[in-house]
Order: sequence, then C-alpha cells, then structure tokens
Amino acid sequence: MFKLQRFSQGEQFSGYSLLVASEDDFAQNVRDLETRGIIVALLVGGCFLPMVWIFGSRMSASLKQITRQASRLWTLAAPDDAPVTSRVAEINELGRTMGIAQRSIWSFARFVPKDLVRGIIDGSIATELGGIRQVVTILFTDVTNFTGIAEAAHPDSLMHQMSRHFAALTEAFLAEGGTVDKFIGDSVMVFWNAPHPQLDHVERACRAALSAKAASAALNAQFEAEGLSPFAVRLGIHVGDAVVGNVGSVERMNYTVVGNSVNLAARLEGLNKEFGTTILVSEAVRKQAEHCFRFKAISSVIAKGMTAETLVYELVEELREDAPRRQDAAAGLRFDASGSH
Repeated sequence: MFKLQRFSQGEQFSGYSLLVASEDDFAQNVRDLETRGIIVALLVGGCFLPMVWIFGSRMSASLKQITRQASRLWTLAAPDDAPVTSRVAEINELGRTMGIAQRSIWSFARFVPKDLVRGIIDGSIATELGGIRQVVTILFTDVTNFTGIAEAAHPDSLMHQMSRHFAALTEAFLAEGGTVDKFIGDSVMVFWNAPHPQLDHVERACRAALSAKAASAALNAQFEAEGLSPFAVRLGIHVGDAVVGNVGSVERMNYTVVGNSVNLAARLEGLNKEFGTTILVSEAVRKQAEHCFRFKAISSVIAKGMTAETLVYELVEELREDAPRRQDAAAGLRFDASGSH
C-alpha cells in the first residue's frame, strides 16, 4: 500500500512525498482480531443456543400447563395439584393466579349448579337481578316422616344419612339434565328447560323421578341393613309457565324459578301423603308424556292456596316400545287439598 502527499516549504520550495509500506504491517493485527472474534462468537453461540433451547422448553412447558388449567376452568374439572413454576416472574405469577382461579371456580361449582357456573363464565347467564317467563318442568321431593326420624337420630348420623340420600337423588336428576336448584331441609327442588332449552324436559323429569325412586329404594335397603331408618321419598312434578332468573339482592342472589307452577309442583309432592303414592304429576305433565310413560289417574283436586281444580295422576312406569299404550281409568274422586274429601 502507498500514500502520495504534496508538501511545501515557503513559496520557493515544494514537492511530493511517497510513502510505501507492506499491507501486512497494518492489517495483520486486524485480521487476527477478526479471526479471534469469529471463533469467540461461535463458541459463545454454541453455548448460548442450548441454553436458549432449554430455557425456551421450560417456559413453553409452563405456558402449556397454564393453558391446560385454563381449559379445565371451562369444564369445571377438579384443580390440578401440580403448581406451575417458572424462573420468569410473570409466568410464575400467572400460574399461581390461574391455580387460585381454578380452585375457586371448582369450589363454587359445588355450591351452585354447574350449568349456571358455565353460563356465568361464558356470559350466557346474566348476573343481574331479573328474569323471563318461560315454560319449565319443576320437581319437588320430600322424605316421609322426616321430623320423627330426625327427633330419634343422632345429629351427626342424620347429617351423614341425609348426604347419602341427597347424593343418590342428585345423581338421578343430573343424569337427566336437571338443574338442582336447592336443598330445603329434607326436600330437593329441581327444574328442567332452564338455563338451557330442553325439548324433552317433561320426559326427562319423569325419567329422573322414576330413577330417583329406584335409587332411594336401593339406598333404603342399605340404611335398614345398617340399623338406620329408611328415607321413603315422595315426588311431585308439574310443567307450566314460571319466571326464571335471578332473585334476591345485589349482595346475594339466587338463580331459580318462581310462580304458581312452582307452588303446584310443591303441592303435588305433599298430596302423596294423602293418597299413599310416591310420584304425583299434574294433567299437563301427563298430556306431554303419556306417549312414553304410564300414568294412573288419582283424583281431581283443589290444591291448597289455589282455586282451580287439577287432575292428579300417579307416575307408574316408563313404557317399553312393545308395551301397550293405555291409560288407567280415573279414580272418580274429588279431593280438596285443604283437608276435605
């Protein structure tokens, strides 16, 4: 390499200087540094890539676990006991929060019907006071002579026995898509066709009642073998208009059904005591379900608190496809539920 430069010494003397040097005298060190830099970069990169892969894999695993927990929120599955941990503070905090949310919602679903919890999560069920009028099928249950049983039983034993009784009935109702509204002492209130539409809600309620009756009979055999008093269940079913929605206060509300149809279903359950039956239904239920269930006409009644007469039927059994489609003759009695025959 070379460099040509003009120079002058005053006005009379000037000239040019030429500097010539070998390129290696200047560039050799630069090339050495460049080579060393490339080698160092390759070594650092070779060590850094596995670290990035390991760190990324662990972070991905944590995010996948959080995603699984989020999906379990929708299904209301039991919470995952394995905590989500990560060296990334934000992911670690997200995993902890998701775990708390999962446990909270799962616990909430054990106090409130799961369909309602799902509806609240996806926004299909409002969380404001108010309701709409629609047709629903309502079922009430009760235990024969529960007061006498409760007086003679030990409180702890009675609570345990009630829990077994409610568990057997609830399983039968949930199997048919019923919404278990509440437990009232020894009674259960269930309804169908809300919060989600069910075209066959009357049939579902009838099947659930027969299943609950069978489950109660099987459970009573266990109670008697254990020296406990049996819980003879009675059920009443009615279908009709009711107001469905949230009632209560802003601080505490309940998604339920209210109206005359609810009262009639409760009255039908109580009439079992007078007629010695187990499952009583209204004329409206019989009309909508007589194609697949057999009913026995009991009487025409005026339920307590009502003025109109209601034909009452006993739900006997579900008809098989090859069974005769017949209706038992009416009993020909008129019964006033307020107490007179």
